[in-house]
Amino acid sequence: MCETGYEEAIKRQNKKRYEKVFCSLFSNLEGDNNKKGDFLFCASSTGRIYTWNLKKTLQKRFLALSSEARQTIAAEYSFLAHEKKATKIGSEGTSDGVPIYALQFHEKLLFSGGDDCIKIWDWGRFQEDVKGQEHEVFTKDGFRTNKRGNTKLPLRRELKTSLIGLKSSSLGNIYNETTSLCVDDQGKLYSACGDGAVYEWDTETGQAVSLFSEHLSSVSCLNYRHSSRTLISASLDASIRVWDVRTKRSVSVLEAPSSPSDSSSSLFPKSSSNQKRKLTTTDGRSICSLKLDSSEDWVTCGLSSGVVCTWHFPSQVLTSTFSTDNSISDLSLDSENIVVCGQDNCIQEFKRNGTPQKSSKAHLSSILYSIDVHPALNQNTIYAVSGNSPYVDLFLPSSYQSFTLFCY
Repeated sequence: MCETGYEEAIKRQNKKRYEKVFCSLFSNLEGDNNKKGDFLFCASSTGRIYTWNLKKTLQKRFLALSSEARQTIAAEYSFLAHEKKATKIGSEGTSDGVPIYALQFHEKLLFSGGDDCIKIWDWGRFQEDVKGQEHEVFTKDGFRTNKRGNTKLPLRRELKTSLIGLKSSSLGNIYNETTSLCVDDQGKLYSACGDGAVYEWDTETGQAVSLFSEHLSSVSCLNYRHSSRTLISASLDASIRVWDVRTKRSVSVLEAPSSPSDSSSSLFPKSSSNQKRKLTTTDGRSICSLKLDSSEDWVTCGLSSGVVCTWHFPSQVLTSTFSTDNSISDLSLDSENIVVCGQDNCIQEFKRNGTPQKSSKAHLSSILYSIDVHPALNQNTIYAVSGNSPYVDLFLPSSYQSFTLFCY
């Protein structure tokens, strides 16, 4: 093996040891947040963002690669998005950068949230810059030959979460990692934070302009409901809060059920004297993931205990609860099923009423952190699953095919 080849092999081996992929996201089509586009974005514990063009990746000649070669399909584009500026106690980052925990895509802009800041990347401008520059992404053994692999996207704005001036969240401004991002109809950006608050940002000035602060623990998930123009946040305090974006106050609070057999869901008025006592004792009911379906009438969440709950949102009635085999890290929804992943390398599919469908094993991750569903690429549903390794598994359930992408 030549010296360059040896160095590359060492780099790949080192990457396998420490890099984790915390989140994966399919881009949405321009102007439609409910339909998915042609790109997959992944963000890692080393502060890097990786991108694949799905149409190229899913070409028949790549699907025909051997299982070994499928594990070497590297990203078409990758770059260091969140650099490490100073040593931070407790950070999981490496010498490359600080972890990225959240991604969001809106009208050709890519948003990334990490330990110290949120960055806005101009994906549309980048695509215009590289238009017409056809290139070979893979060689016969699957390794990337693309010289633009480390090309950085144009940075439109950096929002400093470490310098937030609105220090009135319930936990104090000490855990400033960004855990989730969403964008409303007007293009306003909202971020969920480890300090128990949700922030609204002015993306032109880079300043936090509003604070939503009634959760009693870290906010893990954030969704925007377009039909009612409300924010929905879920927290490790076992509560789901619905926010009026005009008044910045929660208009209702749902509590996660104590067990799958608990068919009721407490709806607390803001004046309830028992609210704090009930919400601070979670008993495995910490909400780790929350998703709205395409109609926005149903909201589904996954608990750390492995319980999945679904509410009819307009009536706020809990309609379904069922238990999975393991603690849940993330879940996603396709047209008919709920797909969950968690503390083992298993992806489980259920009907909305909890009827088990099938289970698949991820190839390389012992712990899974993120799952996203692409419902309509060439009429094939695609699951992207990432976790405690530098690999991302793609599953095509309809054709029983799967293969692995390498974040390199």
